[in-house]
Amino acid sequence: MAVAPNLRHARWEKLCWNVPFNGLSVAGGGIGTQTIATGAELRAIAEAAMRDVITVGNADLAALASTARLDAAEIIPRMFALTETMGDYRTSMVIDYVLGRELEVEAILGNPVRRARELGLKPPPWLRSTRSYVTPAASAVASSRSSRRTCSLAHTGCLRKPSPARRLRTLAFVPRGGQPMDIRDLLIDGTQQMNEWLDGAIKDLPDDQVNWLPPGKTVNIGFNAWHILRTQDNITNFVLQDRKPPVWVSDGYADRMGLPKVDQGTGMSLEDARAMKFNLADLREYGAKVSASTLEFLKNVPLDTLNEIQMVRPLGEMPRWKVLRQVVMTHGFMHLGEINGTKGQLGIGFFI
Repeated sequence: MAVAPNLRHARWEKLCWNVPFNGLSVAGGGIGTQTIATGAELRAIAEAAMRDVITVGNADLAALASTARLDAAEIIPRMFALTETMGDYRTSMVIDYVLGRELEVEAILGNPVRRARELGLKPPPWLRSTRSYVTPAASAVASSRSSRRTCSLAHTGCLRKPSPARRLRTLAFVPRGGQPMDIRDLLIDGTQQMNEWLDGAIKDLPDDQVNWLPPGKTVNIGFNAWHILRTQDNITNFVLQDRKPPVWVSDGYADRMGLPKVDQGTGMSLEDARAMKFNLADLREYGAKVSASTLEFLKNVPLDTLNEIQMVRPLGEMPRWKVLRQVVMTHGFMHLGEINGTKGQLGIGFFI
């Protein structure tokens, strides 16, 4: 993994991805990154926007007497290669768009344009165009937010809580030329991305690296991967499907791998957790089956049941959609970060 020569360089390099993919994903009505990366016209616009960012970034670095420069020939192919590993990823700006939150138009798209003006550069055409594509969407979201506030203050009838189905549908939008997106789509997108990234992070590791124990109060890569999958398996099967046997039990992985049948890692002693060893081939096979099982559940679960309250020990009661978002996704990504941190200690670049 390359190290940026300075913070300013790192910020401009980050904008090389954020400007085109955040901007075009919203401009396209909520499209994913693969639509941009694989569509000839959108990919060309994304590349042109990256070149604009690099032009402004290099002028900014030169103005600050930095010798570091952004190399278009290296950065642009790397940004597209990185994007290809993400699946059809939904950018942070798209998620804000879906949820009706304020879009970071100025932070991501406006600042590079303003810096170009300050440096006396000719307005970068594709950078300006990308910003102009997104501005109407941002204005529409702001107008919608304002209307909702005015309505709630002016009409007491609007203060009533919406029905469960309506609350879920407030997370829906219609991608240009596509079908309405709802919370089911967001949960599928998030869990599948997590599972793809998890498998990508471990697939090329030998078992000795999977089982290497970092110093301190932590566990090996195998344990973190197993814990992500066992938690997901238990939640989507046993907890949310009326005690349906998890894949871990129904497909015999506990016996095959010689690991606890019931435990999923939560509440285990550090000593017991650090003593566990894993075979990568079995772990990846189990992960693929858990991912397929989760996808099947999410595709078929009735939307209105996701607002039902579920007890999850030791966390307490929460809506079922939050169980999936917090316990499966957020928790899973947290442990995926631990895996990448351990890979860093081993001198291996992280996967994302």
